[in-house]
Amino acid sequence: MVDDAILTDPYEAAGREAYKLKVEQGCDIVICLSHLGTMAEVMGLSQVPNIDIIIGGHSHDALFEPIQDGGKIIVQAGEFGMYLGELKVDVINGTVALKSHSTLRCSDFGRAGIHGF
Repeated sequence: MVDDAILTDPYEAAGREAYKLKVEQGCDIVICLSHLGTMAEVMGLSQVPNIDIIIGGHSHDALFEPIQDGGKIIVQAGEFGMYLGELKVDVINGTVALKSHSTLRCSDFGRAGIHGF
C-alpha cells in the first residue's frame, strides 16, 4: 500500500501532458500508450486534444482494424503476445493520417516467433 499516492483524472493528466508535448515542445505527433481499455479510450481519450494515436491495452482486444474517433487512431494488439500490431501513418502539416495497419498472429512466424523476424 502506498500512503502518499495521488490519484488524478486520467483524461486531465493525458491532456496536460499532450499539450506540453505538442504545443510547448513542438512535437509533430503525440502517441498515448494507454492501459484504460477500449471503451475508455474511445469514449474518453479520443476526446483529449493534442493526442494523435492511442495504443491501448487493459481490455486485451485484438483490433484487426483501427478505430478512428475524435480525430484519433486507436489500436490494440490483443493479449499475451498472441498478436503483433503494425501501424503506418503519414504526418503532413501537423495532420496524422492512417496509411496502413495490420494485426499479425505471432504463431504465423513459426517456432522462432516474432524474435525470428
